[in-house]
Amino acid sequence: MADKTRALGAVLLIAAIVIAIVWLAAVAQMLPQSIFGPKERQPTKAILIPVGIGFLAILGLLGWIGWTMATMKVEVPTLEEKKEEEKKES
Repeated sequence: MADKTRALGAVLLIAAIVIAIVWLAAVAQMLPQSIFGPKERQPTKAILIPVGIGFLAILGLLGWIGWTMATMKVEVPTLEEKKEEEKKES
């Protein structure tokens, strides 16, 4: 179970990083055209900046969750520890 959780965390982290890089590359390719383009293209920049900040923040949270899942130490109790806990409760 712990290995599946760690693998899922690693997948989330890698996916967030790859999506952020691809998105930033696409924006970097489009942005010079909107900055130096005609005035009709200026609303593109006004929409792109706040939406981009929100999108990258969500990807940052996804990456953080993935990092936490991938690096969390999980201690699985042994059968003896469970029996000792049951004896203490009785």
